[in-house]
Amino acid sequence: MEYRLHFNSRFYESKYGWKLARETYIPNITDSVKKLYSKKELKEHLEDCYINFDLNMEYFKKLKKEEFDKSLNKFLKKYPEFQKLENLESTKNMSGYYIMVLGEYKQVYIGTGKDMYKRLRRHMSDNQDVDRLIWGSVTNSILSINSFRPFDTTDIYVYFTSKTFESENKYIKEFSNKFVLNRTCGGVQENGFSDVEKNARFRNLLK
Repeated sequence: MEYRLHFNSRFYESKYGWKLARETYIPNITDSVKKLYSKKELKEHLEDCYINFDLNMEYFKKLKKEEFDKSLNKFLKKYPEFQKLENLESTKNMSGYYIMVLGEYKQVYIGTGKDMYKRLRRHMSDNQDVDRLIWGSVTNSILSINSFRPFDTTDIYVYFTSKTFESENKYIKEFSNKFVLNRTCGGVQENGFSDVEKNARFRNLLK
């Protein structure tokens, strides 16, 4: 099986490609997903997923790279503890915060965890479930970080620390909403999914 090195770590080829594309955006439709929808409902849902995908792509095109770069550089200057990652393997069993930069789309995703390697690999290699592709409505749903493919992430910045989750939301708020892929606020969601929904983040894709 073919693999490529990205951040000095092996990523193996999959049918979903190395970068996000419309034709490979929808992952396999599992039996569990089919149980959630009638055939008509599934067809309509998939149509909505493609509409939302297209709206997000148009939204990204309108963003200004100079403004995005300035925002990222301002953050890195304010928080010098974040260092550019060269070797993904160095994050194995390491806790802390990470910023995934998707340069082509002028987006960042900010996360934290006890093992950043596992979380980063999952973001870049997994697929978002079909029933969770839309978070909110067709016209305000942010694309999931898990829908992007390995080579969409152009840079990663990491801050190794044992104090995870405490500052995630603070870091998210340092960026304008238009540049952030996080679908909910950061930090510990004490009441589980109800808190995730309560703190959901959206953007107006029709602007």
